[in-house]
Amino acid sequence: MKKATLKTYLLLLLVLILSFALLLTAFACKKTEEDPTEEKTETEDFSSLVSNGNFSSYTESTVQPYSPSNWSSYLPSGSSSDKSVAGVIDTGADYDKNRVAWGDLSNPFGAVTDNKILMVYNKEENAYGYTNTFSASSYAYYSISVKVKVANVDGDKGASIRIYTDNAYSEFTNINATSDFTTYTFYMQAPSQDSTTVTVRLSLGYNDQKVAGYAFFDEVVATKIKAEDYNAAQAGDTVKIVSMQYPDGEFNYYTYSSSSTTLQTPSSWSWNNGENVAGKAVPTSDRNIGIISTEQTVWDALDAATYGANPGLPVQNSTDKNVLMISKNKSSGLYSPTAGYYSSKSEIKIDRGSLYEISVWVKAIVDADDSITSYENKGARVVLKGSDSYESAVINMTDKTDVNEGWAKVTFYVLGNQFRAQNFTIQLWLGNDKNNDTLTQGKAFFDKLTISTVDISGKTRQNVIDEYSAEEGR
Repeated sequence: MKKATLKTYLLLLLVLILSFALLLTAFACKKTEEDPTEEKTETEDFSSLVSNGNFSSYTESTVQPYSPSNWSSYLPSGSSSDKSVAGVIDTGADYDKNRVAWGDLSNPFGAVTDNKILMVYNKEENAYGYTNTFSASSYAYYSISVKVKVANVDGDKGASIRIYTDNAYSEFTNINATSDFTTYTFYMQAPSQDSTTVTVRLSLGYNDQKVAGYAFFDEVVATKIKAEDYNAAQAGDTVKIVSMQYPDGEFNYYTYSSSSTTLQTPSSWSWNNGENVAGKAVPTSDRNIGIISTEQTVWDALDAATYGANPGLPVQNSTDKNVLMISKNKSSGLYSPTAGYYSSKSEIKIDRGSLYEISVWVKAIVDADDSITSYENKGARVVLKGSDSYESAVINMTDKTDVNEGWAKVTFYVLGNQFRAQNFTIQLWLGNDKNNDTLTQGKAFFDKLTISTVDISGKTRQNVIDEYSAEEGR
């Protein structure tokens, strides 16, 4: 009797434990289904250096579109997030049930397709999108491809795909002739510095180019490739080839600001004030710095007292019309010389034993003042800054404007160290913070920066030094 009772108790206890476990499981499942912000990842056979390039990972909410994991929103100056509906959508069986949230557009695949894609729907003219990044190695080659489809876009505007580093960018803009998903591809050579962040931007509209309609993106694939693949690539309507080895020297790469129609902030270069001189900070008021167009229509609209005359271009008939300007005027009517410079954001890597030619065109106009006894040390200059630093002579073309309209070409020949690679930044100066006599009021313009290697095969190091009058180690 006691044995039967014990068995009954044990059986009852087992039933209670199993019932409690089932209750916990049901509760956990219910909690998961009701959680509106759960991170969800769908497993797919997909590989890309761009994390979540197939948009299979997202933060699930009660309604679509979902927020894509690893991607950040892109909202340029002058646009509004209220004018857009964007994120990851499911083009599967439930698409028709959800599409009212984005204007009731039919399935972009034309039929039910079990897929997750990124959508940007601008309800009215706007610019909106997303960005993501990956890391690139020194001098390495990459392909970056994106599938895109555009719908209900009027005129010649459309979607934009852009890749960029501190040095340079490449982009497809105004994509609108896509009745089906079309693949756009970049072939890129990475910058010379050891490691670089590459940003991929997908958007409908960009900067001040606003557009209404839809853009759908899928399969963002970044892959490291061989040099022969890069060299064999052919540019076309859906293929671009870009080297990002060195900083933008045409000054066409800038951070867009809707509040400025004249000067834009260069993306490859950062501004620095000179150091204190004789215990005092260098003057910074009444200064105009940035990228400016040399189109005459731009200069006709400017205040001549502030900007002076159009500097023109060092190379006639150039298709690139922008130059970099550093300008310092009087402050409160008083002579106010200064010193400051733009520095390349990325370093220039000088490989061991290699010879480089670094050239840039410079134009400097120095303002006169009765307090100046000598103009010899006033003007613009170019500096290579590293563990060792080298600088050009002072450029002051105030009295030589009849020679190439005042533009002078500055060239460095840099011979790499025998034992290790070296890194330099490039600095473009107006004035010098050495002392009061080197501070400068006036204007400096820079254009056509080029960096290239020189073939020295078959030459000894001493032959190269003698030929290019370089100092060893430079």
